[in-house]
Amino acid sequence: MTEGSKSVEKWLVGLPCSFDRHVKYKCKKGSTNSETSSCIGESFNSFPPRTSKWNIACLESLGIFYNKEFHDSPQDILSMIFEETGAFHPVSEEQNCNVTDIKKSLTFNFPISEIVDMLTDKEKVTLNNGESFFPEIEHDIDECTSVDIREFLFSCQLMLSCRAAFFYDWRENIEPKDMFVEILEKFARLCQLITVPGSACSVKKTSMTLENVSVTSKADLVMIPERYRRSTFSAKDSATCVVSVAEINNLKQRKSKVGREKAAQDVRSSIKDGEKDSSEPTQIYTKVNTDILAQHGGDLLINRQMYCSTLSSSTPTLYLPGMIVVGTEVIFTLMKIHRKHVMQLKEQRETTLRATIYYSKPKDLLRKEDRDELVEAFTELSNI
Repeated sequence: MTEGSKSVEKWLVGLPCSFDRHVKYKCKKGSTNSETSSCIGESFNSFPPRTSKWNIACLESLGIFYNKEFHDSPQDILSMIFEETGAFHPVSEEQNCNVTDIKKSLTFNFPISEIVDMLTDKEKVTLNNGESFFPEIEHDIDECTSVDIREFLFSCQLMLSCRAAFFYDWRENIEPKDMFVEILEKFARLCQLITVPGSACSVKKTSMTLENVSVTSKADLVMIPERYRRSTFSAKDSATCVVSVAEINNLKQRKSKVGREKAAQDVRSSIKDGEKDSSEPTQIYTKVNTDILAQHGGDLLINRQMYCSTLSSSTPTLYLPGMIVVGTEVIFTLMKIHRKHVMQLKEQRETTLRATIYYSKPKDLLRKEDRDELVEAFTELSNI
């Protein structure tokens, strides 16, 4: 590491994992309707009118909870949906040829969780006139004949170059969220999916009255199978996935390695204390900030009208798939909520029903093994 470079501990502030201890809140209804009001501690001043203002207490007050444990893979989440609705069937023989080509073309292995070690390894990164190059990615670019795959590789290389520049003190800020959105969009294109900005979706279908407040959602992205591109903005919507992308450079959501280890230890200590809590902590709270999780849950609920009819009208239970993207790590999610539960929320009635959001372990688009798994999962998302 060159003189003046950031310490590893400071650098780790930018890595995509976070330990955020969960605090249980009690929500109380208020009479005001301020955009800045939210669930805080033991009080609740009116329901926040935007999901971006939610915290986990807002979500749980609606009877929506995250599952306690990770599912091992995205395919586990998709299989749950397939078994009940027939949506997201396994890849066809034709699709498998495309999946195989993508896997063969993308051989680089640059896990973002190991970025510190790699940026100090001369075999992984070579420096020339103040510019950083990544030999593994360069190799894939040179060997690749697909324009779409090259575009994905370029996006990954640019993001890594931006992070390297931050690491070596050549720039003040870590890479922006937009770079991760672009990587995700280009990866989705490889798998016959198109992405639509949440801001482009129908306002009528991205709002819902909750606790006597009109709540709006603006998801970062909505994914749609390529073959439905002509009917994307028609009355019959065809979304298969609602995506939330977390801000990487938000220090509130990131902690140093020491801070993360301490937070994890605190969580374990609280579990050992039987007087405080006798249950295991919800695992996703150790990876994603709970405010992001609350917003994502709200986005899934409010955007339910955007989904393909196979997911939204074929069974008494709604199956609402999504993704949470933290840097280059992708977490598949699934909200299972009964229609009666939704109706009670719409009618401002008290409900004792519970909806669950299931989720997969994070998979890194820059890690070869994870990426191969994601290629198949993203391809299955187009099978609806």
